[in-house]
Amino acid sequence: MTSVHSHGAITEHAIQTHESLARLGQLEREQRTLAARQSRVLAEAYLAVIAATTTAPPKHRELAVRSLAAECGFVVDRSCRTMTARMERAASLLESFPATQHCWESGDIDGVRAELIERHGKAIEQPEFRQQYERAALEAAVECTPGELERIVRRLAEQARKHRLDERFEEAQALRTVSVDPLKDGLAALSIVMPEWQAHAIFERVTEIAKDNLRAETQEQTASASDLSRGGATRTLDQARADVVAELLLQSDPTANVLRPDGGALRYDARVSMTVPVLTVLGHSREAAVLSGVGPIPLAHAKQLAAKQPSFERILTDPISSQPLAVDRYRPSEAMRRMLAVRDESCRFPGCSRRAERCDLDHTHDAAKGGQTTVRNLAHLCRWHHTLKHWRGWQVSQDSAGVLHWISPNGITRATRPPSAHARIQATDATEACPSADPRSQCGGTANQAAGAVNQVRGSANARTRPMRHSSRPSPGSRVPQFSPKRDNEAAPVFGRRASPWDLTPPPF
Repeated sequence: MTSVHSHGAITEHAIQTHESLARLGQLEREQRTLAARQSRVLAEAYLAVIAATTTAPPKHRELAVRSLAAECGFVVDRSCRTMTARMERAASLLESFPATQHCWESGDIDGVRAELIERHGKAIEQPEFRQQYERAALEAAVECTPGELERIVRRLAEQARKHRLDERFEEAQALRTVSVDPLKDGLAALSIVMPEWQAHAIFERVTEIAKDNLRAETQEQTASASDLSRGGATRTLDQARADVVAELLLQSDPTANVLRPDGGALRYDARVSMTVPVLTVLGHSREAAVLSGVGPIPLAHAKQLAAKQPSFERILTDPISSQPLAVDRYRPSEAMRRMLAVRDESCRFPGCSRRAERCDLDHTHDAAKGGQTTVRNLAHLCRWHHTLKHWRGWQVSQDSAGVLHWISPNGITRATRPPSAHARIQATDATEACPSADPRSQCGGTANQAAGAVNQVRGSANARTRPMRHSSRPSPGSRVPQFSPKRDNEAAPVFGRRASPWDLTPPPF
């Protein structure tokens, strides 16, 4: 009797969960639509004021915009500055990214994704490249979380820019600064504006030192009889990071650094992984170097990091390259680990952005159940989602392209692609840069050519604790989509057709 009652309670709970999830999805879509309509109203009001004051003096136009922002703020209880920013962003979205506005109004994406597409794409100078960027970004937006999408649109926007990242960085680095912002209760925030790769290298090094300190604290307390009741470290990882930064800056001797044999030059003691396209190094492509898990960095800095180490290693994705793609044991080879780290970049659970270096390399089909140790059955999962994967009801499979198909206990499906498998924008001058070569073989090509012909270099700078390792970033193995204004105008039907996460058929480019 008890068993029957328990089964009935579980069934009732499952039905209620299904209903709650369905209602949640419906409300989310309605909320997206309402927010998009509000954005359109703000954009139309802003553009109407701009059109009405075209011939007016600049001061009059500014006052007219201020007045409109103030009145809109009265209606929605926001400040004038907030409403001015919202109106400008809404107008930019409506004018420069109409397909994004349409997808937002239809509920396919939310405001966060629309803002990401607009923010990273508004700097693209040429309208035709902006259209290509928007279409590729929308294809990713309907499948990715905002965190995943930001890394993708950063790369897409960089590919579509007229001026290379190295050229723009020369001007941007003038913004380097250090500032202190007071907080409450005797705290303050120390902010540093610096080259992105340096910031991530510093963060990685500080994290490693903080973890070492926490492990030492735990061991010391465990060895002390008086502290057995406490157990474990007394600080969190974030607190330990802050203490490490303070100790390194306040207790180090700047004079000793200058008197070093290298004259105080930067030492890359932290782990920094990057991918450098070989065609870019040779001057045949404008594709930027990529800091693993972050985004594009100037090629000059990538070369500087790579030049500090004596050798490079290549990873080719073609099966005839003699690189091992499968091994007859549970643990993958080092070559497979390097290639998968480049392919995945981060945890492959939907929405997770923990970098691959901090994740487990998991067998998608469990090795205990006959799963093979191959690149088509391995993917990076952080410890949290690795554990969740084995919880009852969760299912995951991996196809030959490295796409993971997730099914939740209540039947919700999601698919996560490797970051490199998303669409790319092929700039015209990249093809013109290598006129003597076949454009298909060096700037796109067929799937078979791309699978084995693109060699890239991945570095890991760690001069003190470990040697720098280099590998290549595997090609997604798919042809670069060809864009056209006519097809860009048909973006909405394409994404409407992708309502089901299991429908992975590529759009009809």
